[in-house]
Amino acid sequence: MDKETKAAWQEIDKGLHDLMAKNDELSDDALVARCKRLRHLGKFTERLAMRISERLRENTKPGSIQELFAQYKLERSQIDQN
Repeated sequence: MDKETKAAWQEIDKGLHDLMAKNDELSDDALVARCKRLRHLGKFTERLAMRISERLRENTKPGSIQELFAQYKLERSQIDQN
């Protein structure tokens, strides 16, 4: 694993740790909002994993994830507004 990838994974790990660090202090509304965002993030990461599996299985290049990421951000903003 190259150092940029390793640093990115470390940043993700730290971010998830920070998100979960003070859950006992949050209101129910804050926990519900956090849960919605985490579920949405889980769906997005599953989509990314499926693209990798598809590439490996079918020996294809699925291309840029820009469209998926734009959709992720749009859906996330809708979650945040509710």
